[in-house]
Amino acid sequence: FTAPIPFGNRNAQPARPQVLSLGARVFLAWKEFDGTSTAVRWVRSSDGGATWSAPATVATAAGASDHPLLASNGTKAYLSWHAAKEGYRLLELEATPLTAARVICSSRSQPHWCYSLRRPPARRS
Repeated sequence: FTAPIPFGNRNAQPARPQVLSLGARVFLAWKEFDGTSTAVRWVRSSDGGATWSAPATVATAAGASDHPLLASNGTKAYLSWHAAKEGYRLLELEATPLTAARVICSSRSQPHWCYSLRRPPARRS
């Protein structure tokens, strides 16, 4: 276990942290509210929590939203999150760059659903 670590922007009310461990890879996600919109931010560690990445925003919403949940299929980490206006999202956390996401949503079926497709990072030779 690690000593307590601060997370999030104190001015944006960081709350509801979720932790997921996949071996030495550890993921920490939380919710922030800046008075206007909510963001889910996250960090990762590849050495069991000894060091952490810089925080990144994985999803945002205007209006009501539930608390972020982390899930895994045993090899990949996902954020499960629902926001009233934007709908449900299941996002792969390690897919980068985070801004390269394409979200596919269905409004024809009940319940509505969305799925995020992310391009893997380019390999350097």
